[in-house]
Amino acid sequence: MKESLRQRFGKALRDLGRKNQDIYVLTADLSGSTCASFFGDEFPERFLNVGIAEQNMVGIAAGMASCGKYPYVHTFGVFAIQRAFDQICSSVAYSNLPVRIVCTHTGLSTGLDGATHQSISDIAAMRAVPNMTIISPADALEAELALKALERHPGPVYFRLTREERERILPEDYSFELGRAVQLADGDDAAVLATGIMVPRALAASRLLKEHGFNVRVINFSSLKPFDTDMVLQAARETKLLVTAEDHSIYGGLGAAVAEPVTEAGLATPIVRLGVPDVFGESATGDELLDKYGLGVEDLVQSVLRKGMSVYPNAASLFNAGRGGMISLGSWHMQTAKSEPPVPLSQGMLGVGAFLFPDVDGDGQPTYPPLGGIDFGIGMTKKALGKPEVLAVLDSFITGSGIQAAIDDFNDLPAVKGIEPNTFTTDHERELWAMFVDDWLPKVTAPRQLKSPEVRQGLMDALAAVATGQKTPEKALDDLQNAVGK
Repeated sequence: MKESLRQRFGKALRDLGRKNQDIYVLTADLSGSTCASFFGDEFPERFLNVGIAEQNMVGIAAGMASCGKYPYVHTFGVFAIQRAFDQICSSVAYSNLPVRIVCTHTGLSTGLDGATHQSISDIAAMRAVPNMTIISPADALEAELALKALERHPGPVYFRLTREERERILPEDYSFELGRAVQLADGDDAAVLATGIMVPRALAASRLLKEHGFNVRVINFSSLKPFDTDMVLQAARETKLLVTAEDHSIYGGLGAAVAEPVTEAGLATPIVRLGVPDVFGESATGDELLDKYGLGVEDLVQSVLRKGMSVYPNAASLFNAGRGGMISLGSWHMQTAKSEPPVPLSQGMLGVGAFLFPDVDGDGQPTYPPLGGIDFGIGMTKKALGKPEVLAVLDSFITGSGIQAAIDDFNDLPAVKGIEPNTFTTDHERELWAMFVDDWLPKVTAPRQLKSPEVRQGLMDALAAVATGQKTPEKALDDLQNAVGK
């Protein structure tokens, strides 16, 4: 179910106004768009429309607050930050006055109004203001709960709301606590730290990644200031990768708030920051813009898959089962020269490729290149490529980490055609394998090309795109060929 944050906030503020006579609402000719009209229609004597004069609105609110009132100023994020920032700093925050700055149109999700109305630097600006509290709710329920929890808060508060309706994700018994982040999904492979409307997308990505074998933690940072650094450090110590997600510039927002304590603590956990790059937005729907600027569910998935290749332990442990020989990257068969048929190590996955390390000296363990040569193939199905162990194997081979000598033997790759048919279980697998052997390898993985970091990364990106269903194998190959200049 979707619900409007600004509407629920506006109605909740009206309800608070029935009990608290010290609440006043101000707007700068945007009472309808910001939903301040819910309050104004019922309490016109405590409602003030100052016209298009945001600086005056904040100054008036500061005067009210100095007299014991709780004024709520309503406008768009860009107008508060880019027009009234002087008054917010000097008239409100400097004196630590209880003025509430309610911005209902923030980030790319402002959408069709275009770049001039999309505030993508507001968190960065407000984080630097002393005494300022910053709230970025994950859904409409949390917007209402935060409003009620901060009714009597003694200092200024910036509420960062959204224009469009957003998915409800939090249960009715959810509780909001200032300065506390909330873990919404468990996992120790990676953690996605999200704020605002990116929290539902983070949860969706976590569910999808679980299908790929990744257990990804999701943490909701609705309180951006004060900030729960303890939760950040816990995630950094307990997971292998941190991904931050915000509808805001990558500079100065949640990504920075996460990176600061991690680096200060001397932790080496990799951090991937997803946000708006160093560009302005444009006009489109909010969801279209989020997807275009790399904030889609698929982008979150890719960020974990790509970085996961280099942060998961070396896959050599896969060979310690005493069987050696061959790994089929989908259904996980391992065998020695004496083992027939292959022994499945896990179920439910398809396979279309293999690493072949022949057991030359008969000790039940694979003999690594260059002694035994190598046959190379790649599993392209979603569940197979989603497994961190599979990704680690691929990364180890493609980057040459640990088996660099194999790159020099790439001219022997046609030998993969001799892999026994019992590796495959469906016609679809055979077709994909044949396409990989006959089409992909000759075109994009010549030995000289594989030594290029760009080609190696391009190949991994192409495989990840196929694994997550974003591209067909044919489309991924075309894009990869274009990237490496055919």
